[in-house]
Amino acid sequence: MSKPILLGTIHLDRAGEYESLQLMLERIRPEIIAVEISPFSVRYRQKNQKKWLTIFNKRISSLTEKEGMHSGLELLKLQITTPFEWEVANIYGKNNNIPVIAIDCGDIAKKDMPYWEKTLLSLKNISNILKLQSVDIDDYFERHHQYALNFISRPMYIPEVINPLRWLNDETWSKREALLETKMRRILKTNKKSLYIGGWMHIVMGSPYKTLAERLSDLNPECILLKRRNKKS
Repeated sequence: MSKPILLGTIHLDRAGEYESLQLMLERIRPEIIAVEISPFSVRYRQKNQKKWLTIFNKRISSLTEKEGMHSGLELLKLQITTPFEWEVANIYGKNNNIPVIAIDCGDIAKKDMPYWEKTLLSLKNISNILKLQSVDIDDYFERHHQYALNFISRPMYIPEVINPLRWLNDETWSKREALLETKMRRILKTNKKSLYIGGWMHIVMGSPYKTLAERLSDLNPECILLKRRNKKS
């Protein structure tokens, strides 16, 4: 069984990590890629993304220029757009004739995504977003990246009440992590150079929680937090 490479990202950070992910794939040169997204999500997004973006643009068309630039709306647009992790991996896979596998279970996507038009894209939700304080979107993701970097280096020092991994106490999420492990072990049996791309919390080791990385610890995984390109630098 091959040694896994687990690459952690900050979800939605397309501007900061899209190019970084491209460069990382060229450096690692994997022979098979697994991405934290479900087959259902991929298919459903392909079918509905154009419609979602049309509705989004219609919703914000009557806003002032300042309102239209609200960071919350930018995050909403990113959420209804194909995740950059899948997009970059899929392009790389096609260009290099290697398999790219969506390995998430899809339960959450099946429950939520069919209702996005009535929830995320509703006028009520747009209005609620505009009531929130807008922030610099690059600073927002930079703070998230620094937090991830600090947490990964010192996971045992975070109190339980604020630990970002406490969601793994929930049986549903714990089963999902176990499913990711099962699918990764199946991929690793091919003995091809395997790369997992997913949210940074899955690559944390040394915490009290059984993340994907912890579940694969017998295989000595290489865990990497993807560096981001700060557009201000």
